[in-house]
Amino acid sequence: MKSIQNARILGYLSWSCIEDKKNPELIKNASYWQHDAFEDVAITPEEIAKKISKEFYPFNQQLQQAYHVEIWTEKTTINDILEPIGTTYNVNIQPFSGQATSTKVAELIERIYHINKPVRILYISDYDSYGHNMPVSCARKIEWFLDTMDSEQDVKLEKILLTGEQVERYELPAAPDSRNKVEIDALEVYYPGETERIVRAAVSRYVDLGLKREILDRNATVRRVVYDAIMENEEFIGEN
Repeated sequence: MKSIQNARILGYLSWSCIEDKKNPELIKNASYWQHDAFEDVAITPEEIAKKISKEFYPFNQQLQQAYHVEIWTEKTTINDILEPIGTTYNVNIQPFSGQATSTKVAELIERIYHINKPVRILYISDYDSYGHNMPVSCARKIEWFLDTMDSEQDVKLEKILLTGEQVERYELPAAPDSRNKVEIDALEVYYPGETERIVRAAVSRYVDLGLKREILDRNATVRRVVYDAIMENEEFIGEN
């Protein structure tokens, strides 16, 4: 396995040649596309009106955000907390079963390659020696890929849970099997709702929900205006 990893590092094999079966798939909530144009809708007037009322989004709110944000977590045990946040803020969630692999980092680099904006990775791991090393190791992998590609893209990784300051503030107990380890889940057990609050606060520094709502409202307004115009002139359009 080490020889295959070295072959990928040296460029003899592509990073996609190995499928990462160890870790869960990315929970994708961030979607990018170029703004829709009305001319792209090539169907009958009645079908156009119905389609517009349901599917026409002339403005992609994701493109308007200043940052691309992803939440990476050592475990899947708090996915029930993270997934609603990902949906609300349109941020991707990458769960792991332990360490972030080079394959998953390579997938990240491929995702953000054409995104012309800063990227922020919010990392969640246990409070122990292994958990401290995870975000550092992941950051080094990201740095290696960017350096290899000679990319100047602004990518930063920040650990948001669990930190020493949080363990001290909430007086979280150590795991039964280790005096020097505090599990991520301990915060939710002793302070229900606090994990969600901390993650939402971290994400909201980079994602503007007000802007998202504004763009969604603009899309709804455009859909209504175009729908009404089509329905008012349906007979005229049909004759032509």
